[in-house]
Amino acid sequence: MNAWLRTLWIVGLAVGLIGAPAMAQDDSAEEQPEAESIPMDEIGMGGGGAALKLTARQPTDFTDAVTNPANTVLDRSFFALRPDVNLGLQVLPWMSLNVSGGYLLTFGDDWSHQGTALPGPPTSFNAWTIQVMLQFGGRG
Repeated sequence: MNAWLRTLWIVGLAVGLIGAPAMAQDDSAEEQPEAESIPMDEIGMGGGGAALKLTARQPTDFTDAVTNPANTVLDRSFFALRPDVNLGLQVLPWMSLNVSGGYLLTFGDDWSHQGTALPGPPTSFNAWTIQVMLQFGGRG
C-alpha cells in the first residue's frame, strides 16, 4: 500500500512572560533620547496537538468508504516550553524591528490511532526558532 501524506495539523495555545531591563525615570523637563535597542528575555508555555491524516486511495462511493476505509488519522498531544531572547530596535518613532531566537521544547505522548499508542517519528517537535517582526505604533 502506498499511502501518502494528505494533511498534517499542528495547533496550540500558549502564554508567556516577557522581561525587560528597568529604565531609569527622570522627571526633568529635558526630553531624554529614546533608546536605540531594547534587549528582553521571554519564556512561553503552552500545549497543543497534532493530527496526521494519511490517504491510501480515494473511495469510489459511500459504501466503499465505510466497508474499506482509505484513511488513517494519527493524533498526539504535547506540552511546550519556549525560552527566547529578543532584541528590539526603534527604527522610526512609530516603527520598531524585533528579532528573537530561542528553542522550542515539547513533551508529550506518542502518536495514537483510535486510542492505541503507536510510537514513531517525530518523537518530539523540538526545534530552534527565529522570529523577525515589524511593529507599528508609538511608544506609550
